[in-house]
Amino acid sequence: MPKAPLWAALSTRYGAMPWGVRPEHVEVERAGVDCPNGLGSIRVLRSWRGTIREETTEFEPEQRFGFRILAGVPASDFRGVIELHAKSSQVSRVAWTVDFRPRTFAAPVVAFIMKLALLDSVNGFVRDVTRGPEVEALG
Repeated sequence: MPKAPLWAALSTRYGAMPWGVRPEHVEVERAGVDCPNGLGSIRVLRSWRGTIREETTEFEPEQRFGFRILAGVPASDFRGVIELHAKSSQVSRVAWTVDFRPRTFAAPVVAFIMKLALLDSVNGFVRDVTRGPEVEALG
């Protein structure tokens, strides 16, 4: 099944990335159950755009990765789940969902900007993993 490279990328480098950030450095602040990035782990994702701390809330290898952001975004209750679904031996579907509440009076604007940034993150993730030009992201 084609999920292995996707899972490897999700469980080691990716996660929140709410500002279209593909992290330049990922540090495991607290190791998770059974593996460094597993359930309960806390990771620090750094890039030129800033630093994000996230906690792994769900970890089902090759299937599901859940997280919540502890710090680094203008939102409260930011939670996400990334699910992998094999459609064939060469094709996988990635379902990336997030929920959050913007922490500002300009909530609609922040929500719109974060949606665009998340779409950029998903597209970047798919490009990084597939290294191919034919990528389709659904908004």
